[in-house]
Amino acid sequence: MRILNFILFLLFTFSAQAQETYLMWNDVETQRFGNTTLFKSENKFLNGPYKLAENSGSYTEATFKNGKMIGAKKSMILLVS
Repeated sequence: MRILNFILFLLFTFSAQAQETYLMWNDVETQRFGNTTLFKSENKFLNGPYKLAENSGSYTEATFKNGKMIGAKKSMILLVS
């Protein structure tokens, strides 16, 4: 029974960390220090995976650690006809 509880706890922990957070770019504050750009929202550095949307519906998927963008970012551009 303990093993089952432990496995369920691990699954819940991993799924909680993998969830994306949705923000508008307007809600993100940037700070530049030389070549480094830090990203904040509500005076907290961004951490984890985010989808950052434009008013047009286009968005960027990116992952942050302590306010720094890590890895590759993926931009989805919405074309309006």
